[in-house]
Amino acid sequence: MKQKLPLSKSSLVITRCRVLNSAEPEARPSEKDVFICDDEIIGVEPAGTVPIPQGARVVDGRRRLAIPGLVSSHYHSHDTLLKGAFASMPLEVWFLHAIPPNYPKRSRAEIRARVLIGALECLKAGITTVQDMVTVYPFDPDHVDAIVEAYEEIGMRAVFAMQVGDAPAQHGVPFWKEVMPPELFAQT
Repeated sequence: MKQKLPLSKSSLVITRCRVLNSAEPEARPSEKDVFICDDEIIGVEPAGTVPIPQGARVVDGRRRLAIPGLVSSHYHSHDTLLKGAFASMPLEVWFLHAIPPNYPKRSRAEIRARVLIGALECLKAGITTVQDMVTVYPFDPDHVDAIVEAYEEIGMRAVFAMQVGDAPAQHGVPFWKEVMPPELFAQT
């Protein structure tokens, strides 16, 4: 018996793609049809077993692999706007430049934009969930709200964690204290 899914004319059906299912590993994943309605996956069925509604958009998924969304467990949305801002440099040197206290205070609109831009880049790369360890400096509760609202708006899952530290980033640079003159180190 063919299963009936709640499909409509606005549905999207990706036909005959191979679907990676880690719960049922296969050397060569079998072909499946993926049914999407109102931006939600409502069914993944063996290819050709469920009728496609008249008027639904159909995408040929042959030679494609559908995988679960990827997770970035180390992400900083506050770095989104820094891409290309610095020449290549060692991480320890980068720490001295690319830390939020060195940035000018951002507006709520800039905070929202950088989260949305970063989230869009992630989604385009297949990342559907991030652990965003974000620094809001100087702290502004309205900026925290803007970050959460941006993730909700774009529909991305995010584990949101405020990044805090008990020492400046440059104090983590190896040998920094030993090579810096004491009067300069005291200013960091």
